[in-house]
Amino acid sequence: MKLFIILLAAAVTVAGVAQAARNHGRIDEPAAGDRTTIKAGDRLAMSMGRPNELTTGEQQQVVFLLPGTDPASIPPEKWGRVRAIIHGDYSDSQKKTELRGLLRR
Repeated sequence: MKLFIILLAAAVTVAGVAQAARNHGRIDEPAAGDRTTIKAGDRLAMSMGRPNELTTGEQQQVVFLLPGTDPASIPPEKWGRVRAIIHGDYSDSQKKTELRGLLRR
C-alpha cells in the first residue's frame, strides 16, 4: 500500500512537470482579425512612466511609410503605439494602414 502511494505521488509530480514544460514560454497571441490587441509585454512597456520621444530612426520610418507626415506633430500619448506598430511583426503595407488609422490621415 505504501509503495502504491509513492508511485501515485511520483506519477502526479511527473504529470505536473510535463504540463509546465509544455506551457513554458507560451504567450497568448491576439486573434487573427483583431489588430487592436497589443501583446502583454508591449502593453506593460507602453504604460510605465513618461513616454519616450520617437528616435530619429523611428521618425524616419514614419516619414517613409507616410510621406509628408511631420513626426513632431505626433502627440506624446501616441508615441508608444507608433513605436509598437513600427517595431511590430507587420508588413510595410500593414504598418502604413495602422499608422494612417492611428494618425487619422
